[in-house]
Amino acid sequence: MRSIEHATLVDREAAEIAAARGSFAVPTMATIFALAEGGEQLGLPAVSLEKLRRVSDKALESLRILKTAGVKMGFGTDLLGPQHVRQCTEFTLRAQELPAIDILRSACTLNAELMCQAGHLGCVRKGAAADLLLVNGNPLDDISILALSGDGLAAIMKAGVFHKRDV
Repeated sequence: MRSIEHATLVDREAAEIAAARGSFAVPTMATIFALAEGGEQLGLPAVSLEKLRRVSDKALESLRILKTAGVKMGFGTDLLGPQHVRQCTEFTLRAQELPAIDILRSACTLNAELMCQAGHLGCVRKGAAADLLLVNGNPLDDISILALSGDGLAAIMKAGVFHKRDV
């Protein structure tokens, strides 16, 4: 198995097996917490809200378990529709348990590796895709600047073309 999506209720044994086999996990903290906080307004039934409460209580612990076991963690959110605006909260949610450098590696180099695109995505080098962000600050010091849905970014470049350029 190449990737375990969500892995929210992973236990130590499963995480160690995943690490030993070189599998990835893609935790989706933003989805869990967005639905737990806004599920009632979205019309989710009481049974779903209770399930979300139980899952969210364990979600951050899963990050510790995966990291301790050495599982490579990708970065994703699964948020759709009106919840899509909350996708960048994944950075600050993960920061409750993981160092900023690990979160940045998840979003860049590890996601590229997961998609079999290492050397083309998630890196800055000649011949790579030239998907770049210019951040207003140092996300290693304050990862929350990446949780501002693009407002903390001075420039966004995709495939060598600027899509935002405030500098």
